[in-house]
Amino acid sequence: MKYLIEITFLSVIKLILEYVFQYYITDVFAYELYTFNYNHNKYIVGWIVFIVIHLILYLKRKHPLNILFLILFIIYLIPNIILYGYSNKNTTFFIAISVSFIIIFLFTKKSFNTTFKFKDGVPIILIISLLLTIVVILNLFITTKGHYVLKFDDVYAHRLKYSSSFAGIFGYLNGWVARVFAVFLFAWNVYKKNRLNTFLFMFVIASIYAFSGHKSILTSIVMVILFYNIYKFNNYQRIILISAFLVLISLISYSAMGGNIKIGSLLLRRTFFVPANLNYVYYDFFSKNEYIYWSNSILKRFIHYPYPLTATHMIGKYLGHPEMGANTGLIGSAFMHAGYLGVIIYTIFSVIVLNLVIFLSKNINLFLLTAILYTPITTMFINSDFFTTMLTHGFIILIFILFFIDEKNKNKT
Repeated sequence: MKYLIEITFLSVIKLILEYVFQYYITDVFAYELYTFNYNHNKYIVGWIVFIVIHLILYLKRKHPLNILFLILFIIYLIPNIILYGYSNKNTTFFIAISVSFIIIFLFTKKSFNTTFKFKDGVPIILIISLLLTIVVILNLFITTKGHYVLKFDDVYAHRLKYSSSFAGIFGYLNGWVARVFAVFLFAWNVYKKNRLNTFLFMFVIASIYAFSGHKSILTSIVMVILFYNIYKFNNYQRIILISAFLVLISLISYSAMGGNIKIGSLLLRRTFFVPANLNYVYYDFFSKNEYIYWSNSILKRFIHYPYPLTATHMIGKYLGHPEMGANTGLIGSAFMHAGYLGVIIYTIFSVIVLNLVIFLSKNINLFLLTAILYTPITTMFINSDFFTTMLTHGFIILIFILFFIDEKNKNKT
């Protein structure tokens, strides 16, 4: 019965997103290569893949990362499945996406019998997090001369004007604090039910957005609060599905009643369809052009980079927006580097990293673990290259933090 309820909710979510794609996305955003080219056979194959992946997730519902895998399934895999059938995308690449995630879901272990932890390390990591957060806030305040941005429409101009905020070591440190250290401080105080500090670090994260102009940072506030409340329920997977369903229905109803189209663009197109579409755009471009072979990152000293622009701006130019840097996630960037061999390599690396996370997650409260993992994991799979996520976006820093946390009341919130 539980399985039927979950698959029914997920099916309804998929059908709603299909409606949004057919009657909204392809109509309003056709200029960004969103096309309606329905293929019935691919649509059926998509449903089969949908059922298989959800069955795997259901059978692994006790996995500590299950809720994050479920979120990835909703916001990333389902849109990829929809584009495959509704835009007649390449079958081999779609199979590569699906098989990669199936392997990752299947081979990330639930737990390890032993672990290697730094005992009583939480005070140390709290002090480090606090000090680095203060340094970043001061740097942002000084380099922007106190100027801040609140409107989403103004963030790109603000980031361009104050790009010096990310010079030198702050090119890394800003990302580490925004995605890991500040989120950890916020989640820790939510976990410990310290209301004053909770509001303080909520304000800190909002301030980082205001001075840096990176609006994705704000998502962490919403998700930490959401996870804290979700884990109060026994069947938290179902709460995630109900929440996703209600959000979609609310957004569609708001748009249908003449609401601001930017809301639909930001929360429907940007959340669900931009990452999936860019996945296929990267495939389209690099299946016809030269692979990069990590010549823009770890192998740049050994391999010549073949393009006049950065990879993200090459894709932006391909989309007709040469000024835009179009990022993609794990699979798209893997294909960019080495085709299907790259997909295999990144799949293996992802399994290794996620198993390391599980190895270090023993004796960590499930809410706290999920809260601090959400941003790095979704960044890796949806928005960034594997190695960029590891270093620039702070996944290595997250692993460092996990090493220092040893909480005995893991299953309590």
